[in-house]
Amino acid sequence: MDALFEGSGWLYRGLALLLALIPGSRDRALAGSGLGLALLGAAGDRAGGHAAGTTFTTINEALVLLGGAVVFLTAVLGLRRRAPRRAEPERPLSAPRYPDPVLLSGLALAAAAPHLLLLELGMVLGLMSAVRAALRQDDHRWWLSVPLLGGALAGIGLVLMVTIVGPEGGSIAGLPEGPFSPPAERLLVMLLGAGSLLLAGIPPFSRKPPGLSLAPLAAILMARLVMPALPGGLLEWQPLAMLLLLLSGALAAFGGRWAAFAVVAGLAGLWSGEASAAFAALVLVLFGWLTEQAASGRLGPVRRLPARWAGLPLVIPALAALPVLAGGLRSQVVLSVALVATGVVALVFRAARETDRVRAPLY
Repeated sequence: MDALFEGSGWLYRGLALLLALIPGSRDRALAGSGLGLALLGAAGDRAGGHAAGTTFTTINEALVLLGGAVVFLTAVLGLRRRAPRRAEPERPLSAPRYPDPVLLSGLALAAAAPHLLLLELGMVLGLMSAVRAALRQDDHRWWLSVPLLGGALAGIGLVLMVTIVGPEGGSIAGLPEGPFSPPAERLLVMLLGAGSLLLAGIPPFSRKPPGLSLAPLAAILMARLVMPALPGGLLEWQPLAMLLLLLSGALAAFGGRWAAFAVVAGLAGLWSGEASAAFAALVLVLFGWLTEQAASGRLGPVRRLPARWAGLPLVIPALAALPVLAGGLRSQVVLSVALVATGVVALVFRAARETDRVRAPLY
């Protein structure tokens, strides 16, 4: 038994793959709640390591066993049922579109820019795309105040960073050695962190447009600036930010906005400050962004997967969730567990109220 749980990460990955093979959104939702329990156990085992006590290890093993049993039994029952031949009819989409090239240019520039000023230019391009999208719909123009406020706060933070390091020292690669005092770190993280939360488009600051279109930009600000250059300020604001993300995740999960929930989970991983969770957190944010883009028809004429394989995309966020939660447990145990528990409860409620029909998984 001990040998089995030494490889709890592999056991969790196997359960994630099994869940993806389950036909029917109702069964996938129920199995997802079990996978959430297994995630808590596997991440707790990874976060605790060899120094974990016997009681802590036993709790993790019980969570993995319970979650694995739920996933396995749901898979057996789901696979024995005959999958529906046709997916649930959905609202017709407009002609296939593609992401705004201005938005893509801004995100690419922000992600690869070697200098703070170029990163700020990328942010401006992303905001221009959001403004254009909102101006096309008269009933959403007032909502521009949210991303514009986020962009203004982040822009002020970037200007202050350039001022502190000097115009010749604005290289992003050199920011970890920058002369940021503790008060400066707290101020910069307040500006950049608040700006990223407003830019991300997560509940309750979520309207279409811009939706989650600027979520990658929010993750870039956290991953390229806050985490490596301002760790002290991140620790100061971390509890409040994680609490806000917990509330946002609850609104997203119980509202059925699983793309937004993935973005919330990714941002929570970045706010944990753990370098080991950074890449997986970015994957979660990107998955949520692509999911919403696809659901809105902005990825071109993408064909839906057959109903039998509709759950396969879920493997990506399920695998990324393990290192993200492990990082969260090392920094904010209660809030990280509460975020996962919120998702588990929301999935149970979804499974209880749904009929067995095939839809896009968890979107």
